[in-house]
Amino acid sequence: MKKILFIIILSASLPVFSQNLEFSMSSGSGMAYIFENLDKKVNINYGVPISLTSAFKYTPGDSRWGLKLRLQFIEASIKGINWSSTSYPEIDGFVYSWTTSFIIENNVPLTNSAYGYSFGLGITNETFSPVKNDKWYDEATKYPSLILGAHWDFRINSNLDFQILPTIMVQDPYRSIGYLFGNVEPRIAREDLSIMINFGVRYILVSKQRETLQNRY
Repeated sequence: MKKILFIIILSASLPVFSQNLEFSMSSGSGMAYIFENLDKKVNINYGVPISLTSAFKYTPGDSRWGLKLRLQFIEASIKGINWSSTSYPEIDGFVYSWTTSFIIENNVPLTNSAYGYSFGLGITNETFSPVKNDKWYDEATKYPSLILGAHWDFRINSNLDFQILPTIMVQDPYRSIGYLFGNVEPRIAREDLSIMINFGVRYILVSKQRETLQNRY
């Protein structure tokens, strides 16, 4: 709830100072916790995840670079044998996370579309719920995440775009690298790699190009 209030307050204050401000939202899916899912040494399987995002982006003047504040929710089911603890032998639950990130995004305009890439850092709050309908075993953790992404935008009208948003999220980069080289003890979920592709819309809230559409792209 605090994250939502923060985003609302930020969105209300930025138009006063900005020339270009946009809001976007999307949904999609992909592959979550890829390293652990492919590790043949553990009997863990993650289901097809759901990915939801909302974001505000500020771009100064005619710059092709903007700053985006994004909130992303990812949830996936998880089943298998608990290899990290003896408190519960089998896992049949889910993992979900909220990631709040600041992202620097590049935008290359075309005639009726645009594309670009992005990178940034975020804080992920993750909850691992290994037993359905029993919060007693829930494990909550917080870690940094590295976000790499791209975007393709297709104009619908003067203020609205359809977007395709592929994203790579490296969860807890330090421990993820250590896990790959065998220097860090692995844990269920947490440090890993997730790849998502979302589809959504972008709405231009404030833009000096609104008056002359030819200059928007």
